[in-house]
Amino acid sequence: MSRQYHDPQWEENLRRREEEIKRRFRPARSAQLNETQDETVEAPRHDREQQRQRDQQVREQRELRIIEDYAYQQRMQEMQERRRQQEQQTYHNVGYDPQHGEHWMYSRPQEFRSEQEREEHVRRGEEEIRRRFKQERR
Repeated sequence: MSRQYHDPQWEENLRRREEEIKRRFRPARSAQLNETQDETVEAPRHDREQQRQRDQQVREQRELRIIEDYAYQQRMQEMQERRRQQEQQTYHNVGYDPQHGEHWMYSRPQEFRSEQEREEHVRRGEEEIRRRFKQERR
């Protein structure tokens, strides 16, 4: 049997070692606790920052969509206006009256100042028809 060495101050030595261990490792433990506390504080802050960035992106996308929609509406209005002007020009060129849906020459009978003028107009029309008919025969 081995003889055990008995230290009369073993309790005191044990207490000192425990204090030394606590003193040495407490900063590391508290630093670790501080890190986890920082993480728990930083995590919501980080989440809020990410949410703010996402909200900002959504807002920018919405604004961009509104701008694009407005530009598209402007282009459509300009195209409609151009088309309407072209139609009016075409109608004017061919004598079409879009309000009445007919050619202006046929929309109302031609008015003459006198009966003599009307007869002259009819005579010229007959001569024109005869002339064209003769040209087609040749």
